[in-house]
Amino acid sequence: SKAATGNNCNSFDLDAIETWYNAYDITFIRTVKDSWNNGAKFLACVIVLLSGVWPYAKNILVLIVWYLPMTVERRTSALL
Repeated sequence: SKAATGNNCNSFDLDAIETWYNAYDITFIRTVKDSWNNGAKFLACVIVLLSGVWPYAKNILVLIVWYLPMTVERRTSALL
């Protein structure tokens, strides 16, 4: 038995659960729509900028800095 092994800390029988219920689906688009529709337009813009635009813009900038010929000092200042 499981009790005999002494490792009961996180031994849940997930297969015994017949129905799973979602409390709330959190997705990028839904979060932005919910924020915008409920009057938090500034928050929606911040979410779009910091979670939608900035990660891609940062990677593109790093890619450009990586491949452009630059001095070490200029590359360091561009990345910092």
